[in-house]
Amino acid sequence: MFESIQDFIGKEIDKAKLLENLSYCDEYINADSHVKEELDLFIEDIKEAKSDEEVIKLLESNFLFNLGIQPNPYKLLDLATRTNGGIIPVIDPGELSAFIDLCIEHEDDERLFRLAFNYNSLLFDKTKIEDYYIDRNNVFYVCELACNDLQGIHYDRLIEAMLRADDINELKYFAANISDKTVNINRILEKIKELDV
Repeated sequence: MFESIQDFIGKEIDKAKLLENLSYCDEYINADSHVKEELDLFIEDIKEAKSDEEVIKLLESNFLFNLGIQPNPYKLLDLATRTNGGIIPVIDPGELSAFIDLCIEHEDDERLFRLAFNYNSLLFDKTKIEDYYIDRNNVFYVCELACNDLQGIHYDRLIEAMLRADDINELKYFAANISDKTVNINRILEKIKELDV
């Protein structure tokens, strides 16, 4: 259900496909009779909506949560990390912290970065994520953290990690993509010259 809603808001499916998906999803099929009646009314409201904007307003309401329909934590993590940017579910800081821990525990580097990127403003202190990438010597994601204008990034630490890694391709990517107003890249440029012989 929630993936279909996300797809519709992100313009990946049309209203007809959304209605079909809502009518045959597990949350609908497994609902008790009272909840199913409420969902039927909700689906009718979507059918009657005259524009996609009206449908989106219906979908963005807390109606489903008020009915007790919400994704389980694993599904919520999937929805939160499905893309970089785009439509993401609202999650509270406690859930976000638990998701970060889960990604670190499973060494899921891509999902961890997507959490940092997608919930940039909610996750102002990204030290735990920085530490994880630095400890694993994952210079690709160290560079991604630095180059995506995320809040609360400790650029000096990330630059030190990049300099220790001696990865000329990542250093060049960093130099080309970092905002020159954000950090002084002279040490990076010097390292590139040193390695590019």
